[in-house]
Amino acid sequence: MIADPQDIILQKLANSDSLNSSDVQAELGLTNDAIYAELISLVALKYINIENKKVTKLVLTAEGVSYATQGTPEARIFGLASIEGTPKEIVEADLKDAYKIGFGNAMKKKIVALKDNKIFRTKEAFDDEDRSKLQFVADGKGEALSKEDLKALKSRKLVDEKAETTFIITKGEEYREKKVELVPELTSAMLVDNSWEKVEFKKFNPASKGV
Repeated sequence: MIADPQDIILQKLANSDSLNSSDVQAELGLTNDAIYAELISLVALKYINIENKKVTKLVLTAEGVSYATQGTPEARIFGLASIEGTPKEIVEADLKDAYKIGFGNAMKKKIVALKDNKIFRTKEAFDDEDRSKLQFVADGKGEALSKEDLKALKSRKLVDEKAETTFIITKGEEYREKKVELVPELTSAMLVDNSWEKVEFKKFNPASKGV
C-alpha cells in the first residue's frame, strides 16, 4: 500500500519544529502543483500552517546538465587522447561543437598536447573536478561549493541562480501525526454498536446553520 503523502508530512513534522516544503517535495518526488495541493489540504484541516519564503536556488544550465552527465569537454578530449597520439579529426568528430572550448581548456590545464595533427596525453590520469562540482549542484548541494568554484562555473555559464517560493511548514492548532476521518453526525447505528466512541466528529459551526 502506497503511503499517503499527507500522513508522511504529518509524521515528519512530529519530530521537528518546522519543515521546508522543498525538502519534502524532493523526498516524495512530487511536482510543485502536487506538493502545494497536499499542503493546502492539510491547512484546511488546520493540521498545519504554512508560510511563504523566497529563496534563491542554484541550478544547472542546459550546458551544465550536459557536462554533469557526459563529463566536461576537456575530460572527454583527455579520454580520447592517447600516449601514442589520436588523430585530431577523430576527436573533433566526436566532440563536434564542444571541441573548441574543450581543447582550449585541456591546453590550459596542460593535460594534452597537439603535435603533427595528433592529440597526446601529457598526464596518466585526469580528475574531472568540474563535473563533480556540477553534480553537487544537480543534487541540490551547490551551497557546499566555495565562492571561487561557483564563480568559475557561472563564468562558464554552467550554473545559474533561480528564484523560487518555498513554504515553511509548522504544526497547526488541530495537528496530529496521522489524518483522522471526521464523521459529520451521530447515527443510531453508532449508538447501537458503540462505534461513536472510536470516531471523531466534525465540529459544529452555528454560523453555518441555516434559518
